Amino acid sequence: MRYRQRVLRYRQRMRDYPGPPVFIMPVTASHIAERLGISPMTVSRALTGRGRIAEQTRRRIEQAAREMGYRPSAVARATRSGRTGCVGLLMPTNPHHARFGLGLWTAIHDALAEHDLHLNLSRLPDSKLTRQTLPKIVRQWLADGLLINYTHHIPAEMTRAIDDYNIPAVWINAKLAADCVYPDDVAAGRLATRHLLERGHQRVGYVRFAGSGHHSEVDRRAGYEQAMREAGLTPVVTELDTGRYEPEADVAHDPRLAPALAYLDRDDRPGAVVCYSSYTALPLQHAAALKRIEVPRQLGLVSIDDGPVSECGVPLTAVSLDLERVGRVSVEQLLDRIERPDERTPATAIEPVMCIGMT
Repeated sequence: MRYRQRVLRYRQRMRDYPGPPVFIMPVTASHIAERLGISPMTVSRALTGRGRIAEQTRRRIEQAAREMGYRPSAVARATRSGRTGCVGLLMPTNPHHARFGLGLWTAIHDALAEHDLHLNLSRLPDSKLTRQTLPKIVRQWLADGLLINYTHHIPAEMTRAIDDYNIPAVWINAKLAADCVYPDDVAAGRLATRHLLERGHQRVGYVRFAGSGHHSEVDRRAGYEQAMREAGLTPVVTELDTGRYEPEADVAHDPRLAPALAYLDRDDRPGAVVCYSSYTALPLQHAAALKRIEVPRQLGLVSIDDGPVSECGVPLTAVSLDLERVGRVSVEQLLDRIERPDERTPATAIEPVMCIGMT
């Protein structure tokens, strides 16, 4: 009885209030209907553009909605449709376990926006990715599907939970049996090597610093070796050692330069080099400048990277992994998984593209 009396008093205040009311609760179509003395169905039709109503009535409803601060309820829409209208992105806090440049961010955002979808980001350290501490985005229905940007050292507990909950998910830049999109690193190594061979280099080496165990380290080298053997040449692979070095913790001293200088001093140094990434190529470019070795006339240099490389002020020839395309295809595949959650999607490798620089 008391509840009914409060409702009646609220309705009376709505009719008598001289200005736009201040709501603590979200404004609904029913609130607008109460204020205007019309049916909630008419209000709903006016706000959604469905059905035929008089233009004057539509304008009254739209004006009242603006004055009252009405916004459509995503919760109500999700309840009706069974969809949240949101895609989750799961990432590690360890920067060495994922790569997420601006191009990939932009591609994912734009692809989701084209489908009127939003992004929900979750980040946790590996130590907390247990069954009890998995992020809400996995344990609760906060997203229709997941984009997962764990590139390597993937926690087994997380993969089991995603399978157990039957969550539609696509892995970005992880080479798995299915439901993943990654750059074709074998093709990238092959493309970089052929670029140098086509420019007349016969002694082409492959160089990288000690890595982290990502599949690209094996694949890019494999692509390089394939191209060299196809040309009837012997691969020359070198791994440079910097000792224990964390770039984020040691900004004043970069030990990559010393091994890069020593590499260029070798009597058997190749005339051209395919670099695993700009992490290797840029120290070599700098070391060549210090030794007055002209690039590319005296040293051919090609990097494999997320996109064009020009940190030293001179655009470096690079094989771009086209992460923008990786992001878009990942979204497309996830939307397919959401529609057909019981169907697995074959692993997809994205072809790289050549970016010709001054070197």
